[in-house]
Parts: sequence; structure tokens; C-alpha cells
Amino acid sequence: MNKLSLAKKLAAIEEAKKKRDSIKTAIHVKFFINGNIQIGEKTYKPEPTALKVSKDTSQVIALLGPVGCGKSLTNHVEMLRHVCTVTECKDGVFRSRNYLVRNTYDDLRRTTFKDWDEWMDDLPKIRSTDKPLVRHYEFNFWREETDSIHRAHMEVEGVAIDLTKNISKRFRSIQATAMQLNEASELDHGVFVEAHGRLGRFPAAQDRKEPDRDVDKMFLDTNPPAVGHWFYHLFEIMQPEGFRIYHYPPAVILEEDGTYSINPDAENLHNLQSSYYQNGVRGKEKSYIEVMYMGKYGILRKGNPVYESYNDDLHAVDSIEFIPNEPVYLGFDFGLTPCVLLEQFVNGVRYSIIEMVTKRDQLGSLLENRVMPFINTNLKGYELIVSADPSGIALPQSEGRHCFEVLADFGLRIHKPVSNKLIPRLDAVNHFLNKMVNGKPAYQLSKKGCPTLREGYLSKYFYEDINVGGETDSKEKPCKNHPHSDIQDAGQYNALTMIGEQDIDSEPYVPAPHNYTGGW
Repeated sequence: MNKLSLAKKLAAIEEAKKKRDSIKTAIHVKFFINGNIQIGEKTYKPEPTALKVSKDTSQVIALLGPVGCGKSLTNHVEMLRHVCTVTECKDGVFRSRNYLVRNTYDDLRRTTFKDWDEWMDDLPKIRSTDKPLVRHYEFNFWREETDSIHRAHMEVEGVAIDLTKNISKRFRSIQATAMQLNEASELDHGVFVEAHGRLGRFPAAQDRKEPDRDVDKMFLDTNPPAVGHWFYHLFEIMQPEGFRIYHYPPAVILEEDGTYSINPDAENLHNLQSSYYQNGVRGKEKSYIEVMYMGKYGILRKGNPVYESYNDDLHAVDSIEFIPNEPVYLGFDFGLTPCVLLEQFVNGVRYSIIEMVTKRDQLGSLLENRVMPFINTNLKGYELIVSADPSGIALPQSEGRHCFEVLADFGLRIHKPVSNKLIPRLDAVNHFLNKMVNGKPAYQLSKKGCPTLREGYLSKYFYEDINVGGETDSKEKPCKNHPHSDIQDAGQYNALTMIGEQDIDSEPYVPAPHNYTGGW
């Protein structure tokens, strides 16, 4: 090697050393008190929803909203904020191992990691590959709150579910600090379960400066799935401790003339072209617009809905408490999947408060294990008015005893509907759906207490489509879609009682001897 070549090589080595030294001393990320984050040359300014997320210490955070509102970016950046806050090790370095999860490798590479790289590409990387999708960073960050500089080692890896035959096995080896389930509605519930179980395992407690501080965090983002999806059930119905969901404002508003206008409270508008939403809603069905542009949970309909007058925005509320000193109506449906609907009827308004449904059970078991304990704990002193499927007098349960006898064993007063014909039952329900009392709907349903009943109203209690001579028609009776049809039947018996189809002041029904084989 001649002297000139050697000099060039030494100069290159010296330049690389200077670059490494500058990386060690440079500040690559800045966290500001107002929530802003500067990442290299880019500055992230959280909008109202994201600002709330930045202050939330919940273990699991879900973001739900219309297309274009910035959900995925918010979770990317908040994951960065999180791991630079709680993962400090004894040597002063903030270490984290994080995972971005998506349904397919193509989606993971083309969208999730593309968006991630767009914001994180200024961070110094010590490893970066696309197969597998891996980014390992070493960088310095400054925190305005303490005016201090820290060192971070952050690993980010991708998990594509379509490349995983055994989900449990794929997550078994993962030791994660944080995870993001991108487009969570496209993932099975099993993915969430396995991913959630891998959190909080890195860095090890003995290596952390604060070993008792929780470091685990999960971020989910999605456009609204259908009512009944596991995401809906988990965050809207179950609402476990430490789980929090944020709803972004709708991007568009439906005007009285049927047109759509931009919602002035919509978020992330500055990152979209001015005509993005106006162009987006053109040529789209209303149901599609409600989900993708207004952020409402979807409705997947089969056939024709039984109750076209049901309006979820009007009739459904988050929760309903029992009103003291007012009777409680218990509507029972029997068969292999018995259920009961607990309601009240006060000042002309019907309230659906609590449902108890089964997949397959005996009536006696339902009463003993769920209904009576609930009554004894929550409804002491309330008058109970029981309505039931008239066929209960002929439906045998255990030891050949029919359903009305089983109810009587538990001291429940039984009232017989005048008729079990479908039309009067549906008319009784529609009576409340189509009525207003003092400017308010005469029917209210608890989303939290009656999720199956609500799903039935929205989509799963329907007339099944049939083909007649090449034309689509509907069957005359609703589809027996257990348990949705069961709890709807139970509500119909209550509604019949409430509007006076039966005499609720009559003497209680006295069960016939259990060898009775007749019917109504």
C-alpha cells in the first residue's frame, strides 16, 4: 500500500471516529414540557387526543377514529416517549425492546414500518434490516422538565401474523417492553392475548434503576370494527382496569340536507390535503362513511333488520342504573340457551338494564348461579314482575319438570303473555322504539349491561334473505341466531307486559302438576 492510499484510509478511519464521537455527544431527541417531541429535524406536535394520551399512564391504550386522524403516528411517537421515561437501567441507559405487530408482512413493511421510519430515520441506527424487519437505535435525548441528557438503546422489531402458523409459539420467545398492534381490528383476539402476556419482561427488574416501576405498555390503533368484535367487547364492554380507549372526533359531519361537511374539531387536518375528506366521502355508502370517516362502530348486516326504527345514537346509552322503588321486569326465554333480560318501566320509558345470556345451560343453573345472586345482592326490596315464553309450561328441564315450575322453585312470580304470536311481540317493542316521552326516547338501552341485545338491534336479529324465483325476499320469521334471538324474545315478553298485553295485577300463575302435557 503506498503512502497516499494509507493516508486516505487513516483519514477515513479518523472521520468515522469523529462521526461516532459526535453521535455520542449529539442530542437526537428532545422532549418538551408542552408535549412536543423533536426527533432529528422533525417536530411532533400532539393534537388534543394525542396530548391526553401523552399523559396517560394506563398499561393498555387504544386509539379509535376515522381514516387520516393520525392514530398510528400518535402510537409510534408515544411508544418512543414511554420507553424514554420508565426504562432507565442502573448504568443510566434507557433500554427497551419493542414490537410493531401487523396482520401481514406486506402491510407491516409497506405501511407500519414505512410510517415509523419516516419519523425515526434521523435516529442513529446500529442495525437495520428488512428481512426480518429490525431497527436498533442508540441515541441521546434531552428532557426539558429536568434539563437533563440521557442515553437510550431502543430495539424495534416487526411481527407479521401471516408468517406465523402458531401464534402462541411466535410470541413465546418475546421479552417486550412495549408493543403496538397496528390496525388492531384486522388481528384475531388471540394475537392480543399472546402479545399482552409478553409485556414487562425487558429490561429485567434487577437491571432497572427503579425495579418496582412498571415498564410495560401496549398501544392499539384501528378504524372502528363491527359491534361485537373482540376490540369492541374488550374496550367498550369489559373495560378492564388499566385499559383506556380514546375516540378521535369524526372527520365529517352529516348535515340536515344529507351532505357532509368537514368537522371543525377533526384532528390532523394540517397533514392532509384540503379536499381529502370531501373527495373521500363521494360515492360511498352511508354505512361506510359512518365507520371510516365518522369513527362509528360498524354494523355488519345479514338480511333485513327486524327493528328498522332502532337508532343506536338515540336509544343506546353507556350505562343505566336501577331506579329505586320501581318494579323490575324479568323477561325469560327458555330452550337450550336460556336467558333473562332485566328492565324497568318508569314514566312511560322502557329501560333495558342488564342481560344474562348463556351458550348452553339449564334454567335452574342460570337462576341459581347468576340470577338469584344478582337479585339478592342488588335488588332487595324491589318488586319483581316476571314474563316468560308461554311454551315454558311444556318445556321440560331437569327431572321432567317444566320451566315454569323451575321458576316457581326460586320464588319468582310468573305472568303469562296473552299470546306468543310474533306480530304482537314485535309491535310491543316497536311501540317504545317509535315513541317519545317529554322530548326523549321511550326506550333506552345500556351498552354496558346489554351488549348482546344491542348487537341484535344493530345487525344480528334479522329476517334471513331467501331467493324466490330469482328475486331476493325475506323469511317471515326472524332468524334463530342464538343468543341474540333469545334475548330479543325475552325483551318482547317484557314489552308485552309493559304495554298491558297482560294483566300484571292478576294472581300469580300456579304451575300445573309436572305431568301436565298440554299447551296454550
